[in-house]
Amino acid sequence: MTTTATDAPLLARVDAFLRDEGFNPSTTVVTILTGDASDRRYVRVQPASGPSLVLMVHVEAIDAQRLPFVQVHTLLTAMGLPVPAVRAASEPLGILALDDLGDTTLQHALDGADG
Repeated sequence: MTTTATDAPLLARVDAFLRDEGFNPSTTVVTILTGDASDRRYVRVQPASGPSLVLMVHVEAIDAQRLPFVQVHTLLTAMGLPVPAVRAASEPLGILALDDLGDTTLQHALDGADG
């Protein structure tokens, strides 16, 4: 992974999250993903064993239950729609850990759909 000096604070928070959640940072591959137009950053975490996760890293501490993402997630889950699970959260670090659904965006999947 190519990182810059501006990535250091992000990676330090990710490292703290990994340690807090019981991951071994030295055997976990961390990849910074290209972001969208928001102020959040996304990081893929691939532990030595087990499924990968995507970390949604906010610019500051969060109140997870007040995040629009979590509120919409709760609504969609209650409706029985398949959404990535929220696996963990660190409010002080501003991080949500989500199921990793891969690199295909919804837009890309819809572009290739028949119909």
